[in-house]
Amino acid sequence: MTMYVAVGKKFKDSVSTFNWVYNNNPALNRLVLLHVHCPSPYIPMMGGNFKPNQLSTQQVNSHRQLEREKMDKTLVKYESWLHEFNQKVEVERLVIEKFDIAKGIIQLILENGITTLVMAASADKNYSKKMKGLKSKTARTVQNKAHSSCKIFFVCKGNLIFTRMPGSDGCCGQLASPVPSSSTTSSLKSMSISPEDSNNLCSFTRQTTSLSTNFSIDSEDESQLMQKSKNTPQDSSTEISELNSERVEIDIVEMEKFTDQQNETHIPMMQESILEDFGNKPSSSPANDLINSLQREIDFLKRERDNALTKVKVLQQKKKQSRSRSSNFTQFSYSDLEKSTHNFDADWIISEGRHSYVYKGYIQKKSIAVKMFKPNIIQNQSEFYQSVYILGMVSHSHPNLVTIIGACSEAPAIVYEFFPNGTLEDRLTHKHSITPPLPWQVRVTISYEVCCALIALHVANPSGIVHGNLKPTNILFDSNMVSKLSNYGINQRDLNGNLPYVEDPDSIPTHRDLTPCSDVYSFGIILLRLITGRPAAGIVEKVQEAVNKGRLQKITDHTAGHWPLKHTQQLAYLAIRCCDVNPQNRPELSDEVWRLLDQTQNTSLSSSSSLGSVRSESSRNVQYGSPPAYFMCPIFEEIMENPYEAADGYTYEHQAIKRWIESGKKISPVTKLKLSHAHLLPNHALRAAIQNWLERQ
Repeated sequence: MTMYVAVGKKFKDSVSTFNWVYNNNPALNRLVLLHVHCPSPYIPMMGGNFKPNQLSTQQVNSHRQLEREKMDKTLVKYESWLHEFNQKVEVERLVIEKFDIAKGIIQLILENGITTLVMAASADKNYSKKMKGLKSKTARTVQNKAHSSCKIFFVCKGNLIFTRMPGSDGCCGQLASPVPSSSTTSSLKSMSISPEDSNNLCSFTRQTTSLSTNFSIDSEDESQLMQKSKNTPQDSSTEISELNSERVEIDIVEMEKFTDQQNETHIPMMQESILEDFGNKPSSSPANDLINSLQREIDFLKRERDNALTKVKVLQQKKKQSRSRSSNFTQFSYSDLEKSTHNFDADWIISEGRHSYVYKGYIQKKSIAVKMFKPNIIQNQSEFYQSVYILGMVSHSHPNLVTIIGACSEAPAIVYEFFPNGTLEDRLTHKHSITPPLPWQVRVTISYEVCCALIALHVANPSGIVHGNLKPTNILFDSNMVSKLSNYGINQRDLNGNLPYVEDPDSIPTHRDLTPCSDVYSFGIILLRLITGRPAAGIVEKVQEAVNKGRLQKITDHTAGHWPLKHTQQLAYLAIRCCDVNPQNRPELSDEVWRLLDQTQNTSLSSSSSLGSVRSESSRNVQYGSPPAYFMCPIFEEIMENPYEAADGYTYEHQAIKRWIESGKKISPVTKLKLSHAHLLPNHALRAAIQNWLERQ
């Protein structure tokens, strides 16, 4: 005898199902594990969660391979346990990869001609002795849509809950308790319910089920929407939320109308018909059983409608959150900027570049930096403003990106947060004699932070952002000496035809557009400057020569302290590869570069317990403010030590959010909306930023 058993990714959740299979099938000699592997819709990287279309094919494939290896280990655990439990039963596996578990099970049943299947009616924790139906949405979908030739046993916590008999259309079957199948069958035969009424009852169930299935947002539909949204400059998540919200709201209206109509007309008529057939005796057991079954169906439909209404509220809340992000971006008038900078007083100029002046200003007692572009630099102001708006949304996504507060629609100007500690160029050239040089440990941390910021830009919606002019003057330091990347996303070729500070050799002969590989080249130059303290001109050749002759230590910047030879060589080799003339030979920032910098930074932190004081010495005479709001756990209201991100997109202290979920709470502590899942992901980037901030106190 062969039995197919659907198993999930958690071994402990299926043990009770196996016990039922062995106890009720003594002739069993072959057991097939049926598993649907669901790829994660988000991929954790760099402390954030990214959609697959935001990452490279190599990164996605690498993560998918890790998921499959984890799945294989789980199935091996199943097989080993079953073999030890009963060595006479042959154990096999049948696996399919699908974003929807129910669809995967249905497809396996159809393709493999499965005639007997055992699966969970719900999670074991939901079991009760009064349980009379299928609580799992997956189980209900399989019950209604699986091929009619398959007999399906639905089990929960080792108890049979429902049996879907072969030949049924999904809405008919046998409840394991409390009504025996024989009495139910005989009562149905003895009743004079017309075939039309019976068909209406099944039609009622199928139609409502069909409506309820529309409430779930299919991964395939979402991917199509994401693909369409790439062609627009607007935020793709906003478009998806709006489209899904409209679609679900339409379904809700249809569901309410249909259920109200059935409750008012058809269902009372069915109850009266049942009582008439049993002589108007409400105490009749078969009549009560059927009425109770009908009432359970009504209750189930009401729950489906309530769940759908909740989903609508979640989607509407997401839409509001998406729109509220635009409130972080302010449209300034020209007069606003004039007032904030004392009519663009020359004494308030912080710096002057080839394309712009940067003024210090004050708005509502808050220090700001106003970047005013020179005349005739911006050719198309509307496109410029739209680009800056998108950058403003992106700037709030990473702690190492300079926050864009807003822009002026009357003149080409961008408003940033103000940074009092100057630029990396100032520190490397010792522009201010009162500031001490940067120690090597701090320089490693700076390179790590810049790398993380670049990765965040390259994977940003809708199609990634190239910095285009990465240089030390565009790396600023806040009051806590945390490095921030500025001036990103404005294509320097569009600014009156001028070229960036360090031009990628690959783009010079053909004048092709800058790409993420161009940023990798510029990052390599900055890394070499951090190591040597020398100007950019000819730095690649000088370091390459020193490496070839084994004299790397002689050209390192000795003001940074004693560079460990091993780390210095690794960083120098990496920087030279970033500056390779052929962009195909340059390493990936999010892969090899990030891993080496992360490892080197961790080593430098562990090797120097005084790194906090060393870096704070670099920013002495700076008064530290209160910690950034995103360092604080929304539950504990304290600085996080081990930050983890939950399904609501917010980051919490791991123990706090873990206890929150384990206590049975299924809503977000912040939004008060239902959490879509209970998975938690570590936020490595935020953890590193918090640790650096604490060490500087």
